[in-house]
Amino acid sequence: MLFPYTAQVDTYEWMSISDSCGPDRPTCMKLDFIEQPDLPDPDKPVPPAGGQIPLETLAQAIVKQFRLKNANYMYNVMMLPHGGDFRFDTEYEWEKQYRNLKIFMKYVNERKDFNVQMRFGTLKDFFLEVGRQTEKYGLNYPVVTGDFYSYTENQEYWTGYFTTRQFDKRLGREVLESLRSAEIFAAIAISGQVDGNVRQKIMRDLVLARKNLGIFQHHDAITGTSKEHVAHNYELLLTSAFTSTQRVLASAVQLLLSGDGAKSKMADLMPSEAF
Repeated sequence: MLFPYTAQVDTYEWMSISDSCGPDRPTCMKLDFIEQPDLPDPDKPVPPAGGQIPLETLAQAIVKQFRLKNANYMYNVMMLPHGGDFRFDTEYEWEKQYRNLKIFMKYVNERKDFNVQMRFGTLKDFFLEVGRQTEKYGLNYPVVTGDFYSYTENQEYWTGYFTTRQFDKRLGREVLESLRSAEIFAAIAISGQVDGNVRQKIMRDLVLARKNLGIFQHHDAITGTSKEHVAHNYELLLTSAFTSTQRVLASAVQLLLSGDGAKSKMADLMPSEAF
């Protein structure tokens, strides 16, 4: 089951501000205050440079989108995600978005004719409220199980988000396990006096393995939604990472067995099996 109370499909297309408030993207984009002038602030009567958005006009348009979106639900609470990829990465955006959202929310909440109450919250807050609505109105939701998580991009739809490219996903886990073992053995082996070249080679291999595995953590890789040529490149990166961790393990074991790391050179031991 996806969630305790409901399978939540919140945005219309993209998981971003433009698709979160309702079906009309240009209207929702007016809530992206990094791209818009500041709203009029009652505490600052002097308008900022660049002008201001008429608050009444904006509120009317956004609340209309809220009502259209809420028509899809059995209850009168909904979530309004406010973000996207590579957002809130500067202090300027954090402050500008937060400041203008507070002004907008305060105005909407004070308009009794809107009959809308907005507040900041987390996913936990949202689902707790959905739970209260469920009990209050005695709602029943169908329970659907299985790996069916759907994805849409433009006019393309597909499911099986987490069952595709099983080899790659298993390989990623094996690389993680091998990397962790290599890190532990290397930390013990090079804690004393070790030949400088051996130490540098171990660290280079560990960095390479971490970097390649980190690239594989991209959401297109771990979900299997990447294109075929991209998936092939992920496999090459993971194979290289696995080989690097095996080299580190061989060097670390040889250092530990030799008992004199200062005199040890490159490892003669090699794994008997590798991809």
